[in-house]
Amino acid sequence: MSSQPNPQPAWPFSTKEGWKKFTDSPAQRPKVLSPKQFDALTQHERDTYERTRLTYMLESAVIRTPQLASILKAARDRIYLNEFKPYARHGLIVTGEATLGKTTTVLRIGRDHERRRRRQQHPAGMPGMIPVVYVTVPPSCGSKDMLVQFADFFGLPHGHRISKTEIMSTVAGVMTRVRTELVIVDEIHNLDLGRQPAAEASDALKQLSEKCPATFIYSGINLDKSGLFSGIRGRQIADRFQSHRMTPFTRNSQQGRAEWDQLLIDFEDTLSLIRQRPGDILTFAGPLFARSGGSIGKLADALHGCALTAIRTGTERLTPAVLRDHGIVPPSKPARTRKNTGAA
Repeated sequence: MSSQPNPQPAWPFSTKEGWKKFTDSPAQRPKVLSPKQFDALTQHERDTYERTRLTYMLESAVIRTPQLASILKAARDRIYLNEFKPYARHGLIVTGEATLGKTTTVLRIGRDHERRRRRQQHPAGMPGMIPVVYVTVPPSCGSKDMLVQFADFFGLPHGHRISKTEIMSTVAGVMTRVRTELVIVDEIHNLDLGRQPAAEASDALKQLSEKCPATFIYSGINLDKSGLFSGIRGRQIADRFQSHRMTPFTRNSQQGRAEWDQLLIDFEDTLSLIRQRPGDILTFAGPLFARSGGSIGKLADALHGCALTAIRTGTERLTPAVLRDHGIVPPSKPARTRKNTGAA
């Protein structure tokens, strides 16, 4: 009786194992087969091809929007400038409404930086080094809770007998030894500085930034309204971080419509649908905007669902029927039957 190998655990990005997997092997773009080539595949080959397409679509395909390009450049410049600053290093904030791509953006910043360091054969990119750390802020977070997120990333002990001062010292020491240059703190809207525990968590982040030579990037929902910039602590954060606010796409101007159309064409290209003709997606530009409200996250979710339906049904195209199944276009009206007015 043959045994199947145990699958690798799905480590989250907020662990060094999960982050390494994320940066090591982004899924490669699959070759788009012709209908004839696809029809010649065995069922096993089709299943494998389906998984390859979905993996690329959901894990690796990133749409380079003007907003993303601007933030990537700002982050790269900030990290470079901070290399020459022994203290008072400045950071970046990425904020905006939910589902606008903030987490996707900061993950892209982190992966790009780590892979760039490896290409450069920079000391931070050598084997065993960890140039990027990614953590998320849990709800109702205090200072020790915040430091525990960093300990969890590195797999360090943090039992109740270990003080937050000890955790701080251990984490800072590890980050220095492994040449951490970039720290991404996501979901930071969970820190309301009007609450004492959250204020202490913010202080812990500041202290950690002073103990290790890294650029800090904060990401969260509507941070200008979350209380993060309140009081003296909040003003210090505002002074030390350059804020970038992500906004939805619009269609109320010629430029807005052009940018929305380009976004759809770029998304269409990542779906790898066999019978999809380039540019056909623009037929649904209006309904897709109405469904998403210009949110790139909502658009991605809708298109990924439609692509899966197109793949599973064998349609391999974005058709009115496929979009109707996902509530993006209205149901078709039933054909009217003409009444017979003739005499019996």
